[in-house]
Amino acid sequence: MDTVQDGTTELYTLRHATPAASDLPNRARPLSELGQQQARTLGPYLASLGLTAVYTSPFQRAVASVEPFCQKAGLTPIVREDLGESGADEELPQVRQRLIGALTSIAQAHPGQRVLACTHGGCLWGTISHFDANFGYQDYRRIGTPDMRRIVFTAGTPRLDPNFIFAMPTDQ
Repeated sequence: MDTVQDGTTELYTLRHATPAASDLPNRARPLSELGQQQARTLGPYLASLGLTAVYTSPFQRAVASVEPFCQKAGLTPIVREDLGESGADEELPQVRQRLIGALTSIAQAHPGQRVLACTHGGCLWGTISHFDANFGYQDYRRIGTPDMRRIVFTAGTPRLDPNFIFAMPTDQ
């Protein structure tokens, strides 16, 4: 098991890869061909992080974004409803509270480890805006598919690492 040197937990939040246009229900939307390629391309990068666990939203596009990595790494993705897409009746403060609660719970289950949580754009917006009150709608619109941020939990207290932003190059 790869541990973080000073006992902190590093939690990487990943927005899923590019979804397909689809008439399917939102939860069943698959990845596009580009999204499938992005998911495969993410694998080596995710492997370099030394992840010990992967959590994902139950939405198909999120599960499919982490499956290639999980298969190669021998990890089983853990599905959590609270990582799911924001609902039509859910306001940003509610999304923020739900995601921070979910991520804190995940971090507490993996002290001193590096873990991944795959979620959605609105959820990532809620998470980032928890740490940065100036992160608004225009910033949210720039969150790509996929996009990843790191939250560091030290003594149970989370902080967003402002120096870590991963975005898939646009030529993928």
